[in-house]
Amino acid sequence: MAAFTSLLSTDTETACGTSVAEAREALAYWRGRLARLPWHRRAARAEAREMAARWQQRLVTAHLERWRLSALTGLVAVLANAHTTRLNAFRNSTCNCARRRAVA
Repeated sequence: MAAFTSLLSTDTETACGTSVAEAREALAYWRGRLARLPWHRRAARAEAREMAARWQQRLVTAHLERWRLSALTGLVAVLANAHTTRLNAFRNSTCNCARRRAVA
């Protein structure tokens, strides 16, 4: 029972050095910062976007290590990267279409 309880604890630090709670808190911070930044602060928004992606990966890694599934970390990283790449391409294409309509 104690082993099961330790698996559910979010405060335990994993082998990657990040606890689930810490990763959640940092991810919430960077997502909030991205949402609060004005559109004209492009560099700061890019930094917030990058840091949110990094903390999202750390959160997934911490969850996998907590559940003793660290062997899947590489696969999950590849899948998350592919998803993010497709999502960014979609966002860029829709932004470009909106800009073209605004100019025309």
